[in-house]
This record gives sequence, structure tokens and C-alpha cells, in this order.
Amino acid sequence: MTLKKLLVLLLLVSLNISAAEKKASDDIDHMGLADLLLKDGFSDRANDELNQVDTEDEDLDKGRYFTLKGLVSTKLGAYEEANTFFKQALSFEDVDKALYLYVAQNSYKLKDYKGALIAIGDAGSIADEKASVIALKAECFWQLKSPDMALETLADGIKRFTSEWNFYKQRFNYLVSLKLYQSALEDAQVYLVNAKPTDKTVISFISALRNSGDTDKAIELAEQARSEERRVGKECR
Repeated sequence: MTLKKLLVLLLLVSLNISAAEKKASDDIDHMGLADLLLKDGFSDRANDELNQVDTEDEDLDKGRYFTLKGLVSTKLGAYEEANTFFKQALSFEDVDKALYLYVAQNSYKLKDYKGALIAIGDAGSIADEKASVIALKAECFWQLKSPDMALETLADGIKRFTSEWNFYKQRFNYLVSLKLYQSALEDAQVYLVNAKPTDKTVISFISALRNSGDTDKAIELAEQARSEERRVGKECR
């Protein structure tokens, strides 16, 4: 065999191998694999799979692709990049509006409190169905120096979720900062009776009132905490 024929043969073999590899790669559902890897906590590997997706493919479900890219970026702590992907995903009609809640959470982590509130508003009624989102909304208002809106949001949350005792804990901290100690004490009392708090939480409540200068309220709360502890102890016997 001449050298020329040998080179041509080697070239043909190389082309066939490349074509076979490309076909094998095309047959792999990279998005499906990325989804599974992400659920199992392998964010880096999921990202590697998404990087192999052919974004020029006309049949590509781009809404799902950008959603997965956003979720992976969120897990990797790239919150700004994640929100860019989520917003691209949300430009497609069939994408779940719950993605706005991810945008809100990421915006909060980026200290973009206005952006978080806008995203919560864009999510629509689904935002009202989650106590955690209401708490986030209140905290955003608080960070934006809008205490009235923060308190109003928590009051609405308490009406919607009557057993969500953490609302009282969150509002307690706001009320102490606003020097509304009687109202703060009342929220602390509700929380102590219903939420079964840890000793650390009880001490933090008492310390907050004492450090505010209202020693009487701190003593009153400490006495109630001891009384509640004795009551629970008797019930457990």
C-alpha cells in the first residue's frame, strides 16, 4: 500500500470515528442527565452535562434548558448568573411562574431587596401560598427601611397561616428594634407557648428585651418561660 493510500485510509477511519462519537453524543439526553445529577446533589457534573447541550437544536426545550441552568447556577452560588437564566426561561409561556420565587431568593442573597419584591409580585398568587415567601417579603421591606410594610406583611401572614409561629418570632425582633416593647412581649409570649422553642431562643428573647433597657418586660418574659417549662414538665410525666 502506497503512503498516499495509507493516509487516505487513516483519514477515513478518523472521520468515521468522529462521526460515531458525535452520533453517540447526540443520542445522550444531556438535560435529562443534568436533571438527575442536580437532584442527587452533583451540581458541577450537572453543569458539565448542560454545557454539552446543542443550543442550536431547533427541537431543544429552551424553557427547560434555561431553568436547569438557573437551578445549577443557584446551587453553585452564582446567584446573579442564575437569575439571568431564570429570566430567560420565564420568557417562554409554558414555564412555571414559581421560578420567580427563585429569582426573589437569589435577589435577596444579592441584597437586591427591591428586585426580590418585584419577583415576588411577578410570581402572583403562588407567592401567597408559602409562609417562607411571606417572611422573605417582610424582611425585604424591613431591609428597605419600610417597617410599616414589614409589619403589615407579617400580620397578613399570621392571618393566612395561623400556626406559623415563626412569624411572631420575626415580628418580635422588628418590634424590639422599633421600641414597641409591650407588643414585642406579647409576640414572644405567643411564641413561647406554641412553638416549643429551644433554650437558646428563649434566652435571645429575654436578652433582646433586657438590652433594650426594658428590664421589667425581660423579667416578665423570663418568669413566663419558667412557668411554661414547669407546665410542659408536668405534662411529660
